[in-house]
Amino acid sequence: MTDKVKAGIIGLGRLGRLYAQLIREKVKHVDLLAACSLSQEELAFAKSKLNIQYAYTDHRQIVNNHDIDALFIMSPPMHHAMHIIDAVNAGKHVFTTTPLATNVEDCNRVIEVVKNRPSQVTMVGFEHRYDDAYIKAKDMITKGNIGKPIFIQTSTFEKEQTDSYYKQYAPQSGGIFMELNIKNLDIIRWLTGKEIKSVYSSGGCYKHDIFERFQDADNVMSQIEMMDGTMASVTASRLAQDGFNTRTFVMGTEGSLEIQDHSPMEAIRIYDTDGIRIEVPQNYFERYELALIEQANDFIKCIMESRRSNSSIIDGLEATRAAVGMTKSFLLGSKVILRE
Repeated sequence: MTDKVKAGIIGLGRLGRLYAQLIREKVKHVDLLAACSLSQEELAFAKSKLNIQYAYTDHRQIVNNHDIDALFIMSPPMHHAMHIIDAVNAGKHVFTTTPLATNVEDCNRVIEVVKNRPSQVTMVGFEHRYDDAYIKAKDMITKGNIGKPIFIQTSTFEKEQTDSYYKQYAPQSGGIFMELNIKNLDIIRWLTGKEIKSVYSSGGCYKHDIFERFQDADNVMSQIEMMDGTMASVTASRLAQDGFNTRTFVMGTEGSLEIQDHSPMEAIRIYDTDGIRIEVPQNYFERYELALIEQANDFIKCIMESRRSNSSIIDGLEATRAAVGMTKSFLLGSKVILRE
C-alpha cells in the first residue's frame, strides 16, 4: 500500500475549482500535483492557490504524465467519456463527477475500456451515497422499517442565476435532466435496489427563454415506473430563490421517511429586523461538502487498498440511460420505455 496518491484534476470551472481546494485541504493521503484547463486564468489560480507542479491546457499531457497516479475529472459533461477513456488507457485511476457521459453509447465505450483494466479504480460521483442522512435512510429501507417502498418523490432545485450566466453555461450543461436530475435518478435506484422501467417528462421555459435554443427547460417534472412497479416522481428547477436544495420522500407499505435538505447552517435560526429565518445552502457543493470529502477520501482509500468503489460505472450508465430517456420524453411529449 502506497503512502500517498499523486493526483491531477481536469477542469477548474465552477465545481472543479471548489473540488480542487477540497482535495488540497481536506482529503487525506493525496498530493494534488497537476491541473488541466483551457483557461489561463484558471491555471494561474491552480499555480498560485493550489501550488500545483504541472499545468496543462491539453488533457493528453496530464493523462500521460507518469508522475500522476489518479485523475479527478471535472470537465464539462460532453468531454467526460473522452477524458475517462484516455486516462484509463494511460493507466490512471479515475474519479469523475456526473454524468459518466451524456449518452448511452459513450457510457458503453467507457465500460469496455474499464473492464479491461480491473486493477484500476473508477468511481462515479454520487455524493448522496456518502451523506449521513441518505445512508441512514438506505439502511432503514433495507431493514424493512417502512415496509416495501411504493412511491418516491425526489427533487433538485438550484438557485436562479443571471441570463448572462445561462448564456455561457447552457450550451455545455447537458440539459436539465442530465445536470440536475442525474443524482436524483441514482437516489431512486440506490434506495430501492431496482432498475427504472419507463419515464414520462414534461416542463418548459417559464422564465429563461435562452434554454429553448438548446431544447432545454428551466423547470421539469418526470413520472417514473420501476421494474417492480414502484412509482417515482422527479422534479428539477433552475428558479429557486432561497438557495440550493435536494429533497427525497419515500412512502412504504408500513410507513414513510423524508430526507430533508439539512446542513449545519440550518441548525441556526436567525431573528432580526427582517423577521425569522433559517439560512440554506446556496449551491450543491455547500450542501454536500462533508459527503464530497468522504467520497474523495474513499476514492483514495480504494486505490491504496486495491478495492472497488461504492459507485461504479454501471451506476453511471444507468443514471445516464434514464436521463437520456427523460430528455427524449420531454422533447417528444410521450412515455419512453427503457427496459421491458
